[in-house]
Amino acid sequence: MDIQNINIEKFPGIFNFLQIFNKNEIITCLDLSSSKMGDDAAICLAKELELNKNTKFKNLTQLIFRNCEIGDEGARALAQAIEKNGELFQQLKLVDFSQNQISTSGEWELIIRLAYNKNSKLDKSKLKGIKDINYDFFDENIDLSLSDNDNRNLHILCLNAEYIKILEPVLKNIQFNELYFSATQSTSTSPSKDYGSKLIESLNSRKETFKNLVKLDLSNSFGTFGVYSEIIKVLGKFLTSSSIKLLNLAQNNIQDFHAETLAKILENNESLTEVNLSKNSLKDAGVGALLKVVKNNKVLKKLNLAENGITELGSDNLAKVLFEESLKKNSYLEELDLSYNEIRDMNSWKNYSQVSLRLNLSKNEILEKYEDVELSHSF
Repeated sequence: MDIQNINIEKFPGIFNFLQIFNKNEIITCLDLSSSKMGDDAAICLAKELELNKNTKFKNLTQLIFRNCEIGDEGARALAQAIEKNGELFQQLKLVDFSQNQISTSGEWELIIRLAYNKNSKLDKSKLKGIKDINYDFFDENIDLSLSDNDNRNLHILCLNAEYIKILEPVLKNIQFNELYFSATQSTSTSPSKDYGSKLIESLNSRKETFKNLVKLDLSNSFGTFGVYSEIIKVLGKFLTSSSIKLLNLAQNNIQDFHAETLAKILENNESLTEVNLSKNSLKDAGVGALLKVVKNNKVLKKLNLAENGITELGSDNLAKVLFEESLKKNSYLEELDLSYNEIRDMNSWKNYSQVSLRLNLSKNEILEKYEDVELSHSF
């Protein structure tokens, strides 16, 4: 059905336009190009598509809305109608929203609704009019998946503050079961000083929107200057209202003088089960500040302190606290990684062998002298 250039705005009413459907038993192509329908008419059309349960659209292969003055609301309504009736639109091969007024956020929503749902047969390359999204970058950095119970999961690599702004309206309209954000840059990239900071500030200002965030990877995200105490405090504010379980702060030049601030936000956190602080510069003093986390946090299961310049002094203190807490049956930590440090004496761990812990002490000097110490390399 080709009804291009019909000015729907000048119709006596949108329902007059919808009467066209009643005169056609089967529609294979619906082309409404240049119809000036706008959002209001698009929403009415979406209701017709959503409510129509007969076989009228079972052979529909193309929906063309080129140059229809449609914005985000109209595009969302049409995409929702197609999404909800996915089984009815299984033959749909082309959807064209070219030359409209759809924002980048709206384009993301179109892709998610039309190309990532269990009933869709539409390849995203056949979703036309997506002008602000580089599909190669999307394929490399965006992972949209469906869980066994059809809940959507979203994993974004190379995340930055600009993406947070784009995602905010999307997440208000689409429910994701789990969100995974990674701001990690490639080793060939040198992120600016404010890269990770702006991201944390952006997340913190949108706490409610990102409450389903489960994993936050901020490794190598603060450039050569590394993280600083004030932004750790902002991160702490965000963590108190989030449900994050996995936090990665590896390779961010975190120093021993940052550890006290970091310990305060981790000590009583009730959601984090895994924290990665590897490849930083915590040293023994930093470990000393983190002892209160090991002692008081009741949900943390995995702690990675690999490659932090820790000697036997920091190692002994950790062993002592873990042993004392295990005697009180108050020990919750299950895995501890102390690999690639400067620990030369393992006697503390040998003496405290009663501690029930998967411990990685690999790549520390003279380890072979204590072969009877049970080690795990699976962390």
